[in-house]
Amino acid sequence: MHRAGRRLLIVLIIVAAAGACMGRAQPGGPRSQSDAITVTEIERRGPFSSMYEMIQILRPRWVRSSGPDTFVGQSGQVQAHIDGNWVGPVQNLRNLAAHGVTSVRWLGPVDAAARYGLDHGHGAVIISTAPVH
Repeated sequence: MHRAGRRLLIVLIIVAAAGACMGRAQPGGPRSQSDAITVTEIERRGPFSSMYEMIQILRPRWVRSSGPDTFVGQSGQVQAHIDGNWVGPVQNLRNLAAHGVTSVRWLGPVDAAARYGLDHGHGAVIISTAPVH
């Protein structure tokens, strides 16, 4: 019980710290969102050979795993979801064309683990694509 209480306290501290950082204004005019890639940005900076390359160029920190995660203390990888379907580690996006991507969102470790489970303790990349006609 003591160990579980300590983990809960750590999670609460991380959530509080993340919330405190979110509301800060960025000086100097419009910038790209750090937690989203829009279709406008994709079109402006593309074309890209794969979804992985697109994310690696536009938000390189999203594809890097850094040491053991907070929740289970194990090494892992950032996970990827496309249109609500889990596709595994973000490296699997190397084999998928970037054509048709409309947006990409980043979920940090706390949000990703809360939404998808503790195996997402390194964060998740959420990709939306245009419907195929």
